[in-house]
Amino acid sequence: MLIDAVKHSFLAKFNEIKYAAYSEFLEDLCKQVLQKHSGFT
Repeated sequence: MLIDAVKHSFLAKFNEIKYAAYSEFLEDLCKQVLQKHSGFT
């Protein structure tokens, strides 16, 4: 996991990706997972 964190930090820094992009992605991912799981109930 440490290698993944370093890799993402490197890519974000040199591609000028803001941290907000990661938090927005995580929020969308969580919403999709919750919607998918709520469909099974």
